Amino acid sequence: MVDNKNEPLIESGPSPPAEEPTPEEPEDRSALIEAKKRRIEELEKSLGKAPCERSSSPRRDRDGDRDRDRDRYRDRDRDRDRDRDRRDRDYDRDRDYDRDRDYDRDRDYDRDRRYHSRRDRDYDRYDRRNNNRNRNNRRTYNQRSDREKMMQVDDPFAHLRQANANPKVDPVNFAKQVAQQQRNARQLVLQQQAVSAVQAAKKTQRELYIGNITPGTVTESMLRDLFRNTLVATYPEETQGGAIDPVTRVSCGEGHKYAFVELLLPEMATACIELSGKVQLGGSVLSLGRPVGYRAPEEAAAAAHAASNALAKFQAEVAIKELEDKEVTLEELEARVTPYLCIDGVVDKEALRGLKDDADGEDQGVDDPRKAFIKEVTDDVQEELERHGTVLWLSLVGDEASDAYFGKMLVHFLNDTDAEKARAAIDGRLFDGRNLVVARLSAKTYAEASGLV
Repeated sequence: MVDNKNEPLIESGPSPPAEEPTPEEPEDRSALIEAKKRRIEELEKSLGKAPCERSSSPRRDRDGDRDRDRDRYRDRDRDRDRDRDRRDRDYDRDRDYDRDRDYDRDRDYDRDRRYHSRRDRDYDRYDRRNNNRNRNNRRTYNQRSDREKMMQVDDPFAHLRQANANPKVDPVNFAKQVAQQQRNARQLVLQQQAVSAVQAAKKTQRELYIGNITPGTVTESMLRDLFRNTLVATYPEETQGGAIDPVTRVSCGEGHKYAFVELLLPEMATACIELSGKVQLGGSVLSLGRPVGYRAPEEAAAAAHAASNALAKFQAEVAIKELEDKEVTLEELEARVTPYLCIDGVVDKEALRGLKDDADGEDQGVDDPRKAFIKEVTDDVQEELERHGTVLWLSLVGDEASDAYFGKMLVHFLNDTDAEKARAAIDGRLFDGRNLVVARLSAKTYAEASGLV
């Protein structure tokens, strides 16, 4: 053994094998592993993935790769199945849509075919009924919408507009149509004036004004009870012992300082005027009077008679004009249904003549008994006739010079319907022991009997 001072002493023992790696090999292997890890981290960063710790076991790496591949394939298969299902659903929906569209198209076609078939049948029926062979003159069926039908309004002057637009229209016929329209409008105005005159006369004569009322103490029910109890006791026959209410309307004014009372008959209102300043209600003495616009019975009757005469005169002039133009014959004119009636049998003509003789021998200061008798009979007949319609005027002819109508009653109704209804109801009835005979009068005959023309 060589003695070397520079080398350390080594204990004796078995010598290491010759294949054992040198100390530099482990350092090179760990460096390679670290370099590989750094390379993997750089690749993962470049791929957008966070660096992760790799297992040092190759087997575990293979298992992880296999699991990732299985998940990727499973996701791919799931996406493929989902796309296939979506395509199937879209196909089924499109197929159903096409089938419904074809069904709707066929249904609309059948409906249109039925509509055209029905319209053609209507056309044929219209052609057969009107003997029409020209398609251009056919009536249009079901061509307007519901809104147009709802908004459609009958135009009373449509035929005049069409006649004016047609250059082939006869100017003479067109002028006659215009004149007829003007006559109808004039007649409506006169009828309204006559009705207003009759209604105003009746209302003002039956209405009372109540004043000097203490505010807050008198009510409408208190006024109604006051007049009802008074009039039932005064007019037991007219009210049938209280079965008919003599008070038709009560209305109080602003602040209940005044009121209006409408009664059943004009005579009742006249009688109540006498109670002014004699009746106390709610601590105050009531003041009774006529309302504003009141007309005396004579004045109201004159206004109603004037309105009725104006309407009758106009209708008589129209009838005479039709006779002159030969639009109607006298027989056709007399056969028309008119608002004029002649009632025979209302009074005893001999008794009526006797009343005139008695009146001639009496003093001038005494009322004419003949006028009183005529007024009484007229009121009784008017009450019966007004059950069937509005009576504008009626009069009993007391002039002996009028042989054809002496002792007969002339009646003017508002319209033809009311007159015909009254004629059918009272013709042949027994009145004061005599049978009534009711006949129609033409406008011309009524005007002549009344002295209007």
